[in-house]
Amino acid sequence: MSIAYTCAILPLAVIQAFADAGFEEKQYPGHQGVYLAKQVQCGDLPYLEENNIIDMDYVRPEDDCLVELTPEGHLQFNVLNETSDYENYDPVVESQSWTELALSSGVSLSMDMASSS
Repeated sequence: MSIAYTCAILPLAVIQAFADAGFEEKQYPGHQGVYLAKQVQCGDLPYLEENNIIDMDYVRPEDDCLVELTPEGHLQFNVLNETSDYENYDPVVESQSWTELALSSGVSLSMDMASSS
């Protein structure tokens, strides 16, 4: 499968790992570039539980969540409920959170792939 998503700071192997994990290309009107996105339930992302984002008041395990790799290489999640909780991680500045969310989302990253992000 050919991937239209590109990012100057992420190796092709990392981009392919996201595609292999079920992330699909998505474009938004008024936004430049292609995103890779995957919709899951919050309870399916151990990262959200481990970091106390699932609090049972504002974010519940059954809430839908959209995890996206942005054209800039940031990894973000958006809780799709009335709170619209949102986090965005820079792959350089917040590499640990970026990698943990990617792994939690089912992305298989080798150690050298993770360290190059």
